[in-house]
Amino acid sequence: MSASPEEMAKMGHIQSEDYLRDAYAWVEERHGAENILSAVIHMDETTPHLQVLVIPLDARGKLNARDIVGNAKDLSAMQTDYAERVCAKYGLERGLMRSGAKHETIKSYYARANANENISLNLPERAAGGFMGRGKETDEEYRERLSEVASEAVRAVAGRLSGERDVVAQELAEARLYAADSEAKAEALARDLDALEVAYNVAKHEGRDKQAVLNRFQDQYFERAAQYPEHVRYAIDGILNKHELKGYEQVQQDREDSAIAENLEGLARWEARSPDDYLLTNTADEHLEVIALLRDATTQAQYNRFRQGDLTSIDHITTDPVFARQLLMQAEMHNRGNGYEMSWETERRMKDSRDMLKEHFGLDRGNEYENERE
Repeated sequence: MSASPEEMAKMGHIQSEDYLRDAYAWVEERHGAENILSAVIHMDETTPHLQVLVIPLDARGKLNARDIVGNAKDLSAMQTDYAERVCAKYGLERGLMRSGAKHETIKSYYARANANENISLNLPERAAGGFMGRGKETDEEYRERLSEVASEAVRAVAGRLSGERDVVAQELAEARLYAADSEAKAEALARDLDALEVAYNVAKHEGRDKQAVLNRFQDQYFERAAQYPEHVRYAIDGILNKHELKGYEQVQQDREDSAIAENLEGLARWEARSPDDYLLTNTADEHLEVIALLRDATTQAQYNRFRQGDLTSIDHITTDPVFARQLLMQAEMHNRGNGYEMSWETERRMKDSRDMLKEHFGLDRGNEYENERE
């Protein structure tokens, strides 16, 4: 859904976005929110527009685009309804009905362009002159007039072709890209719709083996779920959830939670050891073990914040200020060992953390903290 570039520009960013949101509401009412796979407002292109992908389910729950779109008359009526209920609110007029306007295809253009090869130029007759040959053109005058006529015709043809050559070349390039791109998109869309159709049919199955069918579908779906876009997984997960089965996203989250729980248990064992050792680890293997547990128990963003000295990023791991700073020492060693550049602020946080630990463990300042306890 959109409007002419001039009208969209006239509305401005805010009003044009309101218009497209009303357009979405019209689609939602017409097709049902549950049948909308995706809806995206593109505001970063020449003409802002709303792109909606709808599952064409008919009254029987079957995929039937023909029933939804209808014939030319039905499609025209749909466009009129859209114009009256959405466009009119924003002062937009419906496009002309049965205007007869046609877009010339590239094939048609080349057929027309090739016809130029058969163009014949009707040369003017030589002026014979009147009584006693008066007014008769000389050879030079005739050649000059022929040259002017021929030149004018050549300029007209050459100008038309040169003016359209770049446009045609661009259309050809875009057509090739679209053909390749649309084929891939068509295959992906067909795959996604097949998966959704199977899911809906499984959900409607009422045989005695319904639970076995659902379980089998769940297993097959999990094998392919990673290939589907997020909105398709969301729809199928919703179907499984309605039948008290876990969807792909929930299973993935359970796995991540389980992995994090195992790593938290490993870090808890190190936390139990932390009061006995200022350094926490004493060998390279122990250091790498702690770093691995720490990395797997945090997101990338959390670890990046932590390695820069932000202790709040591991609140889910520990609230013990001593253990948190011991882990920070491990992160500092990891930073330096891997050439990670620390800012002045990060260096200051690391030093403050070390000083706190040295004070806590009562280390000998005179021996540059080489001794752990007095």
